Amino acid sequence: NVKYSLAEEIRLYLDLNYQYNLKMSEIADKFGIHANYMTRLFHQKFDVSPKQYLLSIKLKKAAGLLQSTNLPVSTIAASVGFIDALAFSKKLFQFFFFIISFE
Repeated sequence: NVKYSLAEEIRLYLDLNYQYNLKMSEIADKFGIHANYMTRLFHQKFDVSPKQYLLSIKLKKAAGLLQSTNLPVSTIAASVGFIDALAFSKKLFQFFFFIISFE
């Protein structure tokens, strides 16, 4: 199905470029579609919005770095595409608190 292969291409793009400051409208433009259509298409295929998917990639990669390195939080935040280390810390806490509360 062409729609699903486009959703998979978008997911691959997110997987390969998560460390950059990506904007959903720019990603949609890159694929020649409207941002709302991209979100709907992605959500239909993966049951999550591309923005949520991107955030989860960033936070999972960051969690791996926090566990496996002694890098400062600000360095890890920057390496996964967060400009603000405080915003990163808050998102990381919210993400893992949400996961733990459902286990």
